[in-house]
Amino acid sequence: MRKDKNSKGERGAAALEFALIFPLLLAIVAGITDFGIAFYNKAMVTSASREGARVASLWQPASLKPSEAELKGVVKDVLDTTLFKIGSGTIATTFDPPDPSTVPSGAYIKVTVSYAHDYLILPPIIGLLNMVTGDAFPVTVNLASSTTMRVE
Repeated sequence: MRKDKNSKGERGAAALEFALIFPLLLAIVAGITDFGIAFYNKAMVTSASREGARVASLWQPASLKPSEAELKGVVKDVLDTTLFKIGSGTIATTFDPPDPSTVPSGAYIKVTVSYAHDYLILPPIIGLLNMVTGDAFPVTVNLASSTTMRVE
């Protein structure tokens, strides 16, 4: 088997190309993973707001209607069991009207849930990008969802 005269100069070229491309491929996989987690958490925040509105809209006698604290507990329970938490993301729940126990039958109640989502893998990459662009890319993203339901 004959070797080409120019093959000596190409020794290790594949390893060099791999070394140059590997960090980019790793960043793409990290981005896909982090954005996948963020999309999942957005779906869970939507589910929690829907569950809070559902519990608030169920018909009950005025003395048995859940208080604001109890409804926030329902939302928190849903998020605690389903949310993929990274770091210390904060959860905020608001109601419109502010006191859900006073909403009459036939009226509407709106539940808004927000969660400050921290990325898992991307912060070092985002930090490098922000050094160049001047904080153009956030490390934390606010995921929010609102659900409005008619009280039975």
